[in-house]
Amino acid sequence: MLTGAYRLIRDAWTVLSDGIYWLCRGLWRFNRSAVRSVLPGQSRAVHATVAAVTVLLEVVGLWVAAANFVATH
Repeated sequence: MLTGAYRLIRDAWTVLSDGIYWLCRGLWRFNRSAVRSVLPGQSRAVHATVAAVTVLLEVVGLWVAAANFVATH
């Protein structure tokens, strides 16, 4: 029984972490290309900084939207 509980927790953690990694990687790629097209003359550091800030804001926005959905339903 203990082994089954451990496997369940391990598998749930793996699915959650893989989902978060997939989301952040996808947002990073999308935002990086969008920032390059909007700010074509800027350096790589500016592109990376703006893309990182937008990814963080999108993740926070998704978290707030999910919390709002849970609170209202």
